[in-house]
Amino acid sequence: MWGPMSFTENLGKAETLLARYDGAPILNHIGGEDRAAASGATFETISPIDLSVIGTAARGDATDIDAAAKAAHDAFPAWRDMDGAKRRAILHKIADGIVARAEEIALLECVDTGQALRFMSKAALRGAENFRFFADKAPYARDGQSLFANNQMNVTSRRPIGPVGVITPWNTPFMLSTWKIAPALAAGCTVVHKPAELSPVTARILMEIVAEAGLPPGVWNLVNGLGEEAGRALTEHPMIKAIATDDVTCQRFGALGVANLATDVANQVKIVQEGALQPVVKLCGGVDREMEARRYAALALANLAATVGNHAAIIEEGALQALFTLANAPDVLSQYYISFALANLSSNEHNHVRIVEEGGLQPLISLCFNADEDVVH
Repeated sequence: MWGPMSFTENLGKAETLLARYDGAPILNHIGGEDRAAASGATFETISPIDLSVIGTAARGDATDIDAAAKAAHDAFPAWRDMDGAKRRAILHKIADGIVARAEEIALLECVDTGQALRFMSKAALRGAENFRFFADKAPYARDGQSLFANNQMNVTSRRPIGPVGVITPWNTPFMLSTWKIAPALAAGCTVVHKPAELSPVTARILMEIVAEAGLPPGVWNLVNGLGEEAGRALTEHPMIKAIATDDVTCQRFGALGVANLATDVANQVKIVQEGALQPVVKLCGGVDREMEARRYAALALANLAATVGNHAAIIEEGALQALFTLANAPDVLSQYYISFALANLSSNEHNHVRIVEEGGLQPLISLCFNADEDVVH
């Protein structure tokens, strides 16, 4: 660990480290190669300390995510089949690389996020410990269990699912990246990482450490970009088998994903049958949840209610109360989606009494007379 330094000394050292990004954007890393965004677009990364521009980063979009997902897909069989002890050795090398560059990581993360150095210095080393912990789990990642009970035996098995997407938030981005990526790699999955656009610098350093540690090309891919472009494309890509992200982002994109899938009539019954209805209803009615996530949940319910065969399940799951709870929120789009959902449910005359009994008249009247003029009733 480095010794104590003054603010001026630390800032000067950080500026020296950042000089490498002058005139050269932070690139994506796909299939073992550094790449600019396919579109050639970039975005600025700004320090919250003084609002100065640290540098630029490749602004990846659906095209870049597609290339990264294909690289992760192609690299998956060999990484999955690699002996767990070999995966462990590579992950420990990554941890060694993090320790070797811990000061650089901490200083640049401070400038990129505005966090205090006393926290970031510990977070950088915690990232190394995350890799060591999960590295030691790699040889046992496939171990299942045999559970015995009277007259039966339950056998579980563990298999890597395939390429996974990782979307990390802006605060403590380095440590949180290791927390999500290390277990995926230890299990034998490959990764497409989309760091927060507000703090992309240390994700690039981590990618350099990974390459030096000998991780095979395509096992870990990095795509910078905006959430609504690269992030959304990652959550919707058919080759990506799972998404790891923070709770709010997961809820938002999860609800939006259900809403988008439910625009296809052929999917509407299957979505309900597969168990997606319960979490959507819970999110819609969760007064402590983020408004945007609740809004998308209401849209998902509206789309699912387009199929009359889903109505009974939607109502029995408690969707009416969830929608009525959201109706009190001062959010125009939410009010529109609620009206849309109730209109679809009201198309079935068998639901009329239930909607009234559940207390639906007052929210409906409120929506009709108090909503913004832009809302179509």
